[in-house]
Amino acid sequence: MFGPREDRFLLIPLHLTLSSDEQAQVFRKASKGKRKIVLSTNIAEIQPVPEIHRIPLEPFLLRIKTLETFRGQSLKEVLRSTIEPPSDENIDAAKERLVDVGAFDLEEQLTALGYHLAALPVDVRIGKLMLFGAIFQCLDSVLTIAACLSYKSPFVSPFNKRDEAESRKRLFGIANSDHLTMLNAYRKWKETSKRSRYAANCYAEENYLSTKTLHTIDEIKQQFLELLVSIGFVPLDFSSRREKFVKDELTGTEINSNGENNRLLVAIL
Repeated sequence: MFGPREDRFLLIPLHLTLSSDEQAQVFRKASKGKRKIVLSTNIAEIQPVPEIHRIPLEPFLLRIKTLETFRGQSLKEVLRSTIEPPSDENIDAAKERLVDVGAFDLEEQLTALGYHLAALPVDVRIGKLMLFGAIFQCLDSVLTIAACLSYKSPFVSPFNKRDEAESRKRLFGIANSDHLTMLNAYRKWKETSKRSRYAANCYAEENYLSTKTLHTIDEIKQQFLELLVSIGFVPLDFSSRREKFVKDELTGTEINSNGENNRLLVAIL
């Protein structure tokens, strides 16, 4: 009865592992003379939580302050006009974080730092770290740390080799800082990768580092650098060609002159 030969029914599955396009097929009209039957899990019962309640509000508040449309209105006035406004508590907490990071003054106005952060589509703490890396001429090191913070640590800890993995990790330790430890491990892997990909993979395996994570960190660094270039904070030109990020070779030695200064890096962090 339901087979394609009968051509009487349009059978459509609906479950979470389908792509958005496949899920959208449930709204497709059946042709004349056919009956549509949707075979669904309870996915149809789920009203996803509105994005404004799921994401950090800081970038949204910064964006509001850059728009002329909302000049003269308070942040709460603007947000209360949305379809499903966030709570006053969440708004106040986001404002407090922006004041703490130096993006807002006490009157909810953008500071000079806030204008730059508003142009960077990243977490405000990561954005401030990136800007400070450019200002204090330790850009490559800071972009590595920012990429790790935005993604995850390159260190892995297999269940049956945790002690060995931890002892290897301690060999990279600097100043009791997890951030500088990740930076040191990344630098050594990057240096090894100049010899060959095979050497880099072996080095990562021996030191309980994830090659996939390290390559992702590389890609995120490239994206972060392009963001800084796009707002005029780093004097580079990407318009003619897209290059892979290599320490000091892409950004130049001048903007990395303090890249090995661990005390400065700790202070920035």
